Amino acid sequence: MILTVLKTLWSCIWVLLKPCLFVLIPFSIVFGIAFYVAYLRKKKSGTAHREVIAHFNPKNDVSIFTKLFVQLPRQFWDNFYNVKVGEFRKHGIVMYCGKQGMGKTLTMTHDILQLKYQYPSLKVGTNYGLNGEDFVIDDWRKLVDVNNGKTGVLCAIDECQNWFSSAMSKNFPPRMLATVTQNRKNKRVIFMTSHFFTNVSKPIRLHCTEVRQCRTFLKCFTVVKRSEPIMNGDGDVIKMRKLGYYCFVHNKELYEAYDTYKVIKNLSEAGFKNDTWAEDNDNTVLQPAKKRLKRQRKQDVERDVMRSMDDCFNLMNSGIDDF
Repeated sequence: MILTVLKTLWSCIWVLLKPCLFVLIPFSIVFGIAFYVAYLRKKKSGTAHREVIAHFNPKNDVSIFTKLFVQLPRQFWDNFYNVKVGEFRKHGIVMYCGKQGMGKTLTMTHDILQLKYQYPSLKVGTNYGLNGEDFVIDDWRKLVDVNNGKTGVLCAIDECQNWFSSAMSKNFPPRMLATVTQNRKNKRVIFMTSHFFTNVSKPIRLHCTEVRQCRTFLKCFTVVKRSEPIMNGDGDVIKMRKLGYYCFVHNKELYEAYDTYKVIKNLSEAGFKNDTWAEDNDNTVLQPAKKRLKRQRKQDVERDVMRSMDDCFNLMNSGIDDF
């Protein structure tokens, strides 16, 4: 059936093309002869060559088999032996989350001590007074100004929502954002703790590479769930891709590694302030507009007072006996 239909279609096409062949065949022959004659004349004149203004790279003109079985193994071992032993390879932002008393700070301290043992030249800075820290983070600029070459820098911020809260995303420092996006090149890893992942400002969430959910049992055994946050462009979490679990038992070294009361003192005195400074060509720092902030606070107080007075008059006019 199908063969019969195809034969019928071909017969129809042939009937249409057959009258045209008497014109197309002679035209094609004459057209080809004209091109060939023009080519012979060009070659005879000695100008039959093209000027080369680009370079051909023969290294790219290789087969897929050469790339997979020759170039790839060779380059892999070249990269493997060119990396120095002890070079810091960690990067990104790791967020420790959990309710109060679930061991967020203790887990972060445990991981810091592990990395410090693995990389002795690693510079460590915290805002909660870790024993043996190389520098103290009392301002967000310490996160971007300290460098340590290929041996790496680790910055740890406890209760980071006090510095980088989601309500202050629009005031996130541009210089801080530029550093966060280049943590791998700067050999820098940032550890942070927060009660909830969504409490942190949007720029931090978008560049967070791992979330570690902490849970402590019997007050001395902590289980940590590792996840990778998958987010959309608005910073909303779509899902958490599971990376695995690990656990550890508390010990005296962890308990004595930092002072809990110093954490409370530092966080009560410090905190994220709106970055209203700017730098000109002379690197002159402009101070925040204190008068504008004072005027705003005064307006807020006046508005609250007027609202309270309106409520009192409404109660009096309504004739409520309990007023």
